Amino acid sequence: MPTIIEHTPTAKRYALIGAAYGMSVAATHGLLGFPWREKDQRHLLSVCDENGKVWWMDAEEARVVSIDGLDPAQVVPDAREP
Repeated sequence: MPTIIEHTPTAKRYALIGAAYGMSVAATHGLLGFPWREKDQRHLLSVCDENGKVWWMDAEEARVVSIDGLDPAQVVPDAREP
């Protein structure tokens, strides 16, 4: 059975496919015309909806609903926040 993820802002549920670390860099003009680089780092989840469409989701906006049909507390009973 898959791991079911809930997108917390919308409460929509998805099946977890995998996880990734994303990073992007954008160069913009900063003070006095010198280039300024903005970095964006994210932990991303690859998920699919009920129609099989694949989506990328920010891991900070997700929570695990079930793992192989079990509540996460049953799988990791003594888990602590890292």
